[in-house]
Amino acid sequence: ELEIMWLKTMQSEVPPKYFNRILLNDDLASFVSLEQFREFILPSYQEVYSAFPGCQRWYHNDGNTTAILEGIAEAGIQCFHFGYQVDPAHIKQAIGDRVCLMGSIPPLQILREGTPEEVDEAVKAVIQIIGPGGGCVISAGGYLAEGTRSANLEAMIRACEKYGQRDQV
Repeated sequence: ELEIMWLKTMQSEVPPKYFNRILLNDDLASFVSLEQFREFILPSYQEVYSAFPGCQRWYHNDGNTTAILEGIAEAGIQCFHFGYQVDPAHIKQAIGDRVCLMGSIPPLQILREGTPEEVDEAVKAVIQIIGPGGGCVISAGGYLAEGTRSANLEAMIRACEKYGQRDQV
């Protein structure tokens, strides 16, 4: 109820052309089983998303969501920003034909601590795994850590341009 109330307030304050996406953030959901997710969490997500039928349904959970992937797809989520702990090949196979996948460059080991060359290789690998067939957005696998060098972010952008492809809208 609080989430819907907050979003309705935002909807009344933000110009309509900018209020087109609902992003739920819920890392705690990764600590439950699929059955518990379906019973306790899925109805709440569906209630929030259905309150804003004209909006895209985005979801962020950078915990290990391997056990609840099917529930995430059942929630009608359109874009899932997942964490680097989830095997990209597994998530692509499990729900990649139903949900756009956003991730999953490790924020500490690669983006903050790695070299631009390591960032390039990580982006290339993720695109090769989850990119075929579309539905892939490259990003940090959760967050950008303090101290991440701009050279590594620029390397991520260049690698996306080099290995990825943009759909024509």
